[in-house]
Amino acid sequence: ESKELVERVVRRIVGVTDDELEDV
Repeated sequence: ESKELVERVVRRIVGVTDDELEDV
């Protein structure tokens, strides 16, 4: 579960929305 939180933070840093990464 903690991994998901880390990924969300990284996505914010790179400026990519969760929806965009969801497709990838």
